[in-house]
Amino acid sequence: MLTQALEYQFNMSNPKCVKYTYYDFHTETKGDNFDQLNNLIVKVEERLVKTFGYYIEERGTGKPLLEQKGVMRTNCLDCLDRTNVV
Repeated sequence: MLTQALEYQFNMSNPKCVKYTYYDFHTETKGDNFDQLNNLIVKVEERLVKTFGYYIEERGTGKPLLEQKGVMRTNCLDCLDRTNVV
């Protein structure tokens, strides 16, 4: 019910600068099957690498060469993922 309510509110507000990706960590990685996280990586990879980018500066000068333009947040619905795997 909580997930449905969150998705409903998200869709109603329709934020342009926020993207929502549902991923059921416990179902996908049941039995310590953490290689299934590759499916999540594929879902968010373009946003993370191409859209958000990363920060890097020139050695010695500190001059920024690339700047990060986004942030990813993970939220655990039931707070049982204390492994920080994602």
